[in-house]
This record gives sequence, structure tokens and C-alpha cells, in this order.
Amino acid sequence: MSVDNKVNVLVMAVGSPLGQSIIKAVKSSLYVDQVYAADINELASGLYFDNVKPVILPLVKENDYFDVLTDFVEKNNIRVIFPTIALEHEFFATHAAYFDERKVAFVRCDASVFDIRTDKYESLQFLKQ
Repeated sequence: MSVDNKVNVLVMAVGSPLGQSIIKAVKSSLYVDQVYAADINELASGLYFDNVKPVILPLVKENDYFDVLTDFVEKNNIRVIFPTIALEHEFFATHAAYFDERKVAFVRCDASVFDIRTDKYESLQFLKQ
């Protein structure tokens, strides 16, 4: 990718320390055109960073989350998404094919990682290996 092909980036859960750190990192990239900061809470501090565009999203578990998110991604030509909390990672693992087809990249783990993480016995067995 050349600097001429800059991308729009969406950072999720920007009220969290991780979301805020990601904003700081991507803002310094030569490959990023616009940073969008998303959260469910209008008071999330990451929404108010300089040179970011804020967006309020519904809770991941809400029925309209998929439609609201995908509409926003399409309208703003988002090419990279940084989910930061477990529910977002699970959502993107479940809907990976949809985003892959539209050439929207996101930092993700395989769905099997979440299966291990959410089951204490499976976690123990995995760590014993």
C-alpha cells in the first residue's frame, strides 16, 4: 500500500484504554486518511480526541447493531476496523465473511479462540497442552 492509497479506519469502544491507545497509534500512520472513533456512550473520552470523527453505535447485542454498523462502514468507506472488547471480537468473528467480501479488514481472532476463552474447562485443557 502506498501513502497515496490512504484508508479510513474505525476504532471501536474508544472509552476503553485500549481503544484510546489504538486511536493514538493509527493517527500517526501515513496510511490513514480519516480515523473514526466509535462507542456506545457519548461521554467516552476517545470520541473527543483531535482529528477524529465520533460515532455513537448501539450495543453489540441490540437487534439493529449489524445494520447500523454496516451502513456506517459503507457510507464512510471504512477499510480497517479495530474491535477492542470481547463482544465486538465475537461479532466480527461471526460476520467475518461479510466484511471479507467487502474488503474491510479487522484485527481478529478465530471464533475457536472465543470458544476456549468462554469455557473455563476448555481454557484449562488448552493451557495444559
